[in-house]
Amino acid sequence: FKIYMKKFLSKLIGLNVLPIKCLYFFVKMQIFSFYFFRGPFCLSRFQISKADWGKITGTLLSLTFFSNMFIAYINDKYKKPKTVLFILLIGATVSFECLYFLLPEQKILFWITLSFYLLFETGVTPLLDHHCIQYLQYTPGTSTASYGRQRLWGAVAYALTNYITEILCKKPNGEFDFTPLRLTVPLLTIPGLIVIMLVVRDYSD
Repeated sequence: FKIYMKKFLSKLIGLNVLPIKCLYFFVKMQIFSFYFFRGPFCLSRFQISKADWGKITGTLLSLTFFSNMFIAYINDKYKKPKTVLFILLIGATVSFECLYFLLPEQKILFWITLSFYLLFETGVTPLLDHHCIQYLQYTPGTSTASYGRQRLWGAVAYALTNYITEILCKKPNGEFDFTPLRLTVPLLTIPGLIVIMLVVRDYSD
């Protein structure tokens, strides 16, 4: 019976790739804790027009393509993926928390802070994908053919985190109060850092 159950669970959740599933799930929960409500939060708190928000954030997100290339270069050069991911996740959390200390009229500081947040946050996913592929290549009993199935756990985290965030922030009258995010985002950062510490490693040796 034990052997049968072990085989069943292995097929159901893929025990040999469970670390990668946990990595995607918990790190993505941290990322998505602010992702979906990023626009409404900034528009309401800093009184920014939708036109300016779309134009400037579009430009900033375009620039993160180059910052992500630099982050990947640093990761490949020093071969410290765990350290790099730690810096990115903590940097994103600190940048997010700094938004609460800014006054609505401090728009220049807001855009600078948001730029740092986007720089740190958008750099996480490419490194997760890179580590996942390496894990599947070098771990016995795994295959890169299952790469897409591992990334699905990021989608599960997206749905669950948005649901939780909406429950925490939505008032009975339909309006949003984003004060709970000030605590939620740091709390979700902790399990993400723990999983990174336990799972991520360099496979180049």
